[in-house]
Amino acid sequence: MIGVCPATSADAPAIRRVHEAAFPTLAEADLVERLGGDRDAALSLIHEEDGAVVHVLLSRMTVTADGRPVAAVGLAPFAITPDRHTEGIGTALIGQALALAEAFAPPQAGSAEDAPAFGALA
Repeated sequence: MIGVCPATSADAPAIRRVHEAAFPTLAEADLVERLGGDRDAALSLIHEEDGAVVHVLLSRMTVTADGRPVAAVGLAPFAITPDRHTEGIGTALIGQALALAEAFAPPQAGSAEDAPAFGALA
């Protein structure tokens, strides 16, 4: 298990930098800021190691189940810099975030094994 902590406002610049580094456009970094500003961020987690930050956000959402709206959380956005891919940090952070997601919305939570299916790299 890696060390994970809730993100604070002081982490915002580092979180933006990791999303800018991880994606080809600023759309994800802007989305993180928008979700926080709209209060749609249920939980923002970071792992910091050697000055590098890995970030995952559990975002509030509504899904439809059996024709009814159901409150849920989605694991997105997630960012790790390309130079840290394949080290297992991303998989560990996603696993911990999904475990915490069960406290918010048990029926919608996935598993760490789901991460590669959604394009996340270990």
